[in-house]
Order: sequence, then structure tokens, then C-alpha cells
Amino acid sequence: MKLLQKSTFYIILLSFIVTGCNSEHTEPPEAKIKEPTPSVELANWSFHANDQVRSTALISGAFIYFGDNGGNLYKLDKLTGEQVWQTKLEGEIDTSLVSYEDTLFVSTSQGILYALSMASGNEVWRTAADPLRRLEYDYFSASPLVYENSVFLPTDNGKLSGFDLITGEKNWEMQLSEPAHSQAIIAKENICLSSMTRLTCIDIEERAVLWDIDIDWPSSPAISGDNIIVGSRWDYGIYAIDINTGIMQWKQDVVDWAPGKPTIYNGTVYIGSSDNHAFLALNATSGERIWRAESVANVFSRAFVNDEIIVFSSGYAYNTPGFGVVKVLDHAGETIQSIAGANFFSSPIVENKTIYIGSDDGYFYSIDIQE
Repeated sequence: MKLLQKSTFYIILLSFIVTGCNSEHTEPPEAKIKEPTPSVELANWSFHANDQVRSTALISGAFIYFGDNGGNLYKLDKLTGEQVWQTKLEGEIDTSLVSYEDTLFVSTSQGILYALSMASGNEVWRTAADPLRRLEYDYFSASPLVYENSVFLPTDNGKLSGFDLITGEKNWEMQLSEPAHSQAIIAKENICLSSMTRLTCIDIEERAVLWDIDIDWPSSPAISGDNIIVGSRWDYGIYAIDINTGIMQWKQDVVDWAPGKPTIYNGTVYIGSSDNHAFLALNATSGERIWRAESVANVFSRAFVNDEIIVFSSGYAYNTPGFGVVKVLDHAGETIQSIAGANFFSSPIVENKTIYIGSDDGYFYSIDIQE
């Protein structure tokens, strides 16, 4: 691994943004931690991966796990950035990592679902599902969902499949009307997910569609009380859909795509949009807009929210490494901190006032939140 040298490009880029204008387990190599560079000025540490980092990381105990678009999966010490192990998988890893007990579940663009030991990185099992869908101007493949004794994954052939957590054997399957691309959610013991033009909710036990509703290219869904919240692309809106009936409760019109997965917190919906560079807070009950914040670039990720702060990421959708910003806001939508760098399509993970996030520059960062 090579250390990234400070470059005139990133100095100019930072100035521009601020002014607004068979998996094989390998022995851990020596960790490569570089000093912060102008691309992410306030990094505690940064780890140079082998490709773009667009997956959403997972923290477990003292360690953090993430993948890159070269199919490399990493385990790092979250305090120092030192590498513990690295494993090579088949296909790009641009999904959200999930775990159950001591097993990590990872899906790749080749449609392979892996179960790996979190301790060693060794493969427990793998299963070939079907290729995963990533469309133009879409930066993530479908991510797995763990529920009860199964891990569920939607695929490009329109199937939603469940696999036994322990053995990887297929134990559930349902054919949808079209390809699915989202991470599914569990809503009142039913499984709901987005496909190309529909939001669908399925009775898991009966393997029957409870309802579906036409929405053009909906985002991955989120739950708010008795409603499911999704953004959309060509419908230019954000929707609340009743979990029980599939009836629309409200729609907030936006002037552009709203492709990010919503975050729901204390009765508020947080979601970003694309070319109009907006990050929105909406009343979860009525859909009324509370405030709008400037995102600088396109928001395809999911925000982190707690009682004190909101953290979201953005990236330029039309080239790579591009430019992007990680922003920290207060609950009035005012900026506390703005961290400039290359594209940030990865969703931020926050723990103990530290942000963990990957970038199209091929680095994974640990960044402290300013007081």
C-alpha cells in the first residue's frame, strides 16, 4: 500500500468547496497509516485501501469492518487504524455490512453472499444468489438483512431469498414482479423492500404480497411509527406509506431525486437529494419541511442522527474521485463542522464523537467531531 502524498489538487479542491464555488484469507500486512492530508484535514488516521470505499462500515467492539470496490474486506482497530486482517472476495463490496453474533455477512456485486468469522476473516460459508442490481447513478448493490434464523437478500432477477444463518442453505424464496435493489426492512413481522417501480410489503410466513404501491425508483425504506418512508427519483418526492394498508399518507414534493435512505429520529425524517444539493428535515407525521441544509454535492447515503447532532455525507455524481463533504449539523440545521474531500458515497458511522467513513480517494477515515 502506498501513502497518499499531499497534492495541489486537494488544496485547490478544498479551497473551492469551502468558498462555495473462494475467498482467501491473508496474513495481516503492516498497517499503513498516513498523516492527515488536505483532502480530509482533521483525520485522526486514514487507511489506504486498494480501491474506492463506498461500503457502509460496521463497528463491533474495538474493531471496524468495511469493504472496497476491489472486493477487499478489512478489519481495523478503530482507535489506531491498524489492520487486523484483510480478505479478498469475488465482486465489488459497496453494500452495508451486517453481523449476527460472531459472524459477518457481506454481499458483493457478483451476487455472492458470504458469511465470515469476525475474529479471523475466514469464510464460514458462501452462496451464489444472483447478480445484484446497480443502475446508472446508483452507488450501492442490495445489502443483506438478518431476521430470526435467516439472512435475506434481493437480487436482479426479481427474487427475494432467505438463507440459513448457520449453513447458508436457502430456506425461503419469493419471486417479485421486477428486480429489487434495496436493503429490505422488517415492519410488523413483514418484510418490505423497494424495486424499480414499486414498494412491496410481504408476509414472511405466508410468502404472500400484502400490498405494493407504484413509486418510480424508490430508495431503501425506513420505518416511522405505522408508516414506511421512502425517497424516489423520477417521482421527485418523499413518501409516507401506511405499513398495514399500503395507502399513501403524505408526499413531500422535491425538485430533484431523493435517492438516499431516510433516517427517522424523534418524529423527524432526514434525507438528502441529488443535483439540487439539499439535505432535508421533514415532520414525520405531516411531511412538512422543517428546514433545508446545503449539501455541496449529491447525497446518496444515510445520515447518522442522535440527540445532539446530524451527520451526512455527499459526493459528486458525475466523476471520481470527485469532491464531497461530510457535514455535522445541529438540530436547527446549522453547520457545526464541514469536512471536505473526495466523493463520500459511503454512509457515516459515528461512535463516541468520532466519524468513520470511506471515500472514492481509496481511503477510510477516522475523524473527530469538533466540540
